[in-house]
Amino acid sequence: MTIIYYSSNTEDPIFEQKIIDNLKKQAGDIPIISVTRKPINLGKNICVGEVPVCYANSFKQLLAGLREATTDFCIAAESDVLYPAEYFSFTP
Repeated sequence: MTIIYYSSNTEDPIFEQKIIDNLKKQAGDIPIISVTRKPINLGKNICVGEVPVCYANSFKQLLAGLREATTDFCIAAESDVLYPAEYFSFTP
C-alpha cells in the first residue's frame, strides 16, 4: 500500500502543516508519495509546478502519484482532510 497525498498548496500553511503532521502520524510505515504545486517535505515529492487550480489538475496530480507507486494498492489523501488511523488500516 502507498499513500498518494495531493495538494494545490492553496491552504493556509499552518493548517496544511497540521494535516501533514496528522498524515505522517496515522500513516505509520506506509510510504507516502506527495504530488504538489510547490515542493514540500513529505515522502517522495513530485512537484508539478504552478498549474491552474481545478478538478482536472487535481486528478492529474493523483494520477501522477499512482503512476509513481509500485504497490498493488494506493490510498488517496487530500490536503484538507484529517484522516483517522482506520482509514489506513483497511484491507481491500
